[in-house]
Amino acid sequence: MEFAFVSGISGIGKSYLIHEFQKLIQQQNGLFIYGKFDQFKRATPYTPCTKRASSCFNTY
Repeated sequence: MEFAFVSGISGIGKSYLIHEFQKLIQQQNGLFIYGKFDQFKRATPYTPCTKRASSCFNTY
């Protein structure tokens, strides 16, 4: 399992970079999970990571 975190000021192409990276991973039959941090919910660290990870392992 590998992780990549991308940060930077608005408008520099972070979303574009992530979408291009997603295409590459999916072409190689990899699993790509992403989440977005909410700057107003900083009280709970790693919230997007835990939400995405738990959604991958939920069974119905």
